[in-house]
Amino acid sequence: GRAWKLAETEEQRSRMLENVETLPAIYESLIKMDQFAFPFQLQAQLATNLCTDIDFVGNEVQIENLKMGLGLVKPSEEFWKPIGSATADMDPEDKVNLLSHIVPRFGGINPAMDGAAANFLSGLRPAVAVIKGKCPNISNSDAQLVATELLAAEILKPGRSTKAEFAAWLGELTEGEIQEMIKTRKAYRDDA
Repeated sequence: GRAWKLAETEEQRSRMLENVETLPAIYESLIKMDQFAFPFQLQAQLATNLCTDIDFVGNEVQIENLKMGLGLVKPSEEFWKPIGSATADMDPEDKVNLLSHIVPRFGGINPAMDGAAANFLSGLRPAVAVIKGKCPNISNSDAQLVATELLAAEILKPGRSTKAEFAAWLGELTEGEIQEMIKTRKAYRDDA
């Protein structure tokens, strides 16, 4: 699919193929989910997103964080509980996408990932506030969606942006640019 086409190197494609082996561990966690609250389509999307992230290795730390993010085990007070609170208004599909961005950043093999999740969390509420300040009529769910998408793209990816660079860039966005991001992101979800 899309991730395969976007892979820049043969090594990235090889890692994706290796990640297929992580599917049993993912689905073993997901089997405990209520099919009405978390339908199979969303479970499959989450499993696909995780397997196609080259930083996901399916180790115990990542599976435990997946379970915390899904609410299957008690969420950590320092990360998952505040994330859940700060994203409470997001649509389930968007939360699945967010989870697939965050989980691989725990316990991975890439040392550049250290601190990425903490930086994401520390920037989330301020990013939502900036977006709501620029777009006074935006819904909470859309503000949370844009903030999480921007943070995932810029802060969770090593070498993309520092916190200071992200804050400066976010501060320069216009209401029109933010509204266009929402429109584009929703169109992407509708096309999926």
